[in-house]
Amino acid sequence: MVVAVVSLVLAGAAAAVLIVGNSPTGLLPFGSYAEMASYISGTQSASRNYAGGSMFSSPGSMVQAPAAGTASPGGSSGTPTYSGTNVQVAGVDELDSVKTDGTYLYVASQGEVAVLLAYPADAMHVESRIPVANTTADLVGGNASVSVTGLFLAGPRLVVVAQAYVFGGIEPGPMAPASGVAGTVSFAQGPEQTIAFLFDVSDPAAPVLQHTIFITGWPSTGRMVGGTVYLVATQWIWQVNGTYVPPRVCVDGGCQDLAPGQIYHDPQSYDAWDYTNLLAMNATRGEARAMSVVTGGYSLLYMSPTAMYLAFYKWNAIPMMFGGPMVTAEPSGGHTTIYKLRADGLDIAAVGSVDVPGSLINAYSMDEWDGDLRVATTTRAFSEGSAGSSSGVYVFDGAMVPVGSLQGLASGESIFAVRFLGDRAYVVTYHQIDPLFVIDLSNPARPSVSGSLEVPGFSEYLYPLDAQHLVGVGKDAVPAVEGNWSWYQGLKLALYNVTNPAAPSETANVTIGDRGTDSMALYDPHAFLYVPGRRYIVLPVELAIVNASQYPDGVPSWAWGTIAWQGVYVFQVNEPTGFTVVGRIAHDNGTVNGTCGWYGSSGAITRSLYIGDVLYTVSETEVVASSLADLSEISAVTFATPSAGYAGCGYPGPVMVA
Repeated sequence: MVVAVVSLVLAGAAAAVLIVGNSPTGLLPFGSYAEMASYISGTQSASRNYAGGSMFSSPGSMVQAPAAGTASPGGSSGTPTYSGTNVQVAGVDELDSVKTDGTYLYVASQGEVAVLLAYPADAMHVESRIPVANTTADLVGGNASVSVTGLFLAGPRLVVVAQAYVFGGIEPGPMAPASGVAGTVSFAQGPEQTIAFLFDVSDPAAPVLQHTIFITGWPSTGRMVGGTVYLVATQWIWQVNGTYVPPRVCVDGGCQDLAPGQIYHDPQSYDAWDYTNLLAMNATRGEARAMSVVTGGYSLLYMSPTAMYLAFYKWNAIPMMFGGPMVTAEPSGGHTTIYKLRADGLDIAAVGSVDVPGSLINAYSMDEWDGDLRVATTTRAFSEGSAGSSSGVYVFDGAMVPVGSLQGLASGESIFAVRFLGDRAYVVTYHQIDPLFVIDLSNPARPSVSGSLEVPGFSEYLYPLDAQHLVGVGKDAVPAVEGNWSWYQGLKLALYNVTNPAAPSETANVTIGDRGTDSMALYDPHAFLYVPGRRYIVLPVELAIVNASQYPDGVPSWAWGTIAWQGVYVFQVNEPTGFTVVGRIAHDNGTVNGTCGWYGSSGAITRSLYIGDVLYTVSETEVVASSLADLSEISAVTFATPSAGYAGCGYPGPVMVA
């Protein structure tokens, strides 16, 4: 059921409300260019806003096998067990910089892909290189900035996703007012491209390019289900000679603009700054289909094996005309609109949408289970100069109709990590201490808190070791004497026992380094590796150490350490013994550019994986193979030279080609 409430804007003040709940499809295609232009220019949507109430009248009161880091079985040819990309959902692969089939490694670095024979490790060498930057320049023409975004591997097919910015290709004219913002804004916006190269790597020594597929926009993320790759690209909306430029798709040299009927919009949204372009393509045949959604910018993608969910955060304020101030229409900071799209091979179709109070921390805040979508959000409320926050968990059925909710969770705190596993959710919030909440979702209509645990610090990533244990990766913290907050300290690993959901416990923890110690795994789960046979956790670490001699009266909680080493720590984790450091591995002896941190050295390890009993660590330029038995080095191969970098730092960024 759709309930619409008319918006009203008065001179000098704003009173506006918007549908709260779900709509049948959420997204509608444009019927004509005129309709699209009218919508984008804001004549239909400038004054729409969100009411701020909940679609729920009152708060409500089996664990699946871990998908992340699951090992791939050996094949009939004798290929050993090996790790795949650490993904959120079993059966849904994610775009990443390193892929393996258990024999070869495919590594994206700068403007090319290196193909390495990795197993056996003592024979590791570069088999071939794919010069993506040069190939892209030949295709798009002109001067271009090119970098490889990530890879997918589907049997003997390698999908290389690159981004290209072509300078001087298009000179856009003035941009018409959008989203109710008056005035003329000029953008020096050139043609940004997301490019997918489909290679046959049946012979890894001689990859053969079979298909090339372009879609306009910067690549945001990607997923692969079966042999179908789904890419999301974000494109600014601009005009050329007074006409809005639509998204464009090119397949093997044949190009066409998306027709208005392939461009969708939400009639209840006032955001119209970008196209979120969706490209579905068959990794073997090179067939592709595309659609686009007019949005206020790309936010998050969650994908199950059969559905795609796009989440967009929106501030609850009306953009006033003629450059006026943003007027808040209600006390909460914003809400998130989630669109559900059915994904069946190349077919993508709108199913429904819903507005959820608050914001999502990342894609792990969404999950599909038994046909229902579960979402965890944090809502920030503002009133008379003060701000507060609380969190909630919401459940929607397959048609995006609200089923149940749990609201008012952890008043004054924000969500730092979420993991949905079967009929439970594990939610970490933080302000001064780290409460881990176990949420019972066995009755979707009445989610409830089964139990909670308070410990110092917080976790930002949760990994399920098994049905009874989670590992949390985050920061330690100590209360601040200066006020009602905490100073976070070194990198912290925690082992949570959730056998009894009513009484979760932290059975072990370890803190690495001092304040300033960091790990790429905190914001990129692809950097986290679990080796189940040995119960090893491999974690990239940028180690910071405080010089205690600088503080004769004692080291204060706010003291920031100096980066002294970078590489990976290898831990063994067990319930009785907790975390045991097995050893450390570093490239370039762990040296660091103190100014640039992670980006200051081509030796910063960004990915780890295993094949059989060999651990492989990957940096921008090198792969090192080490024995899992004792971490001794077996071999090392340099496959690229360090990039020139950005602002003097070794950042593996775009490659300039002409």
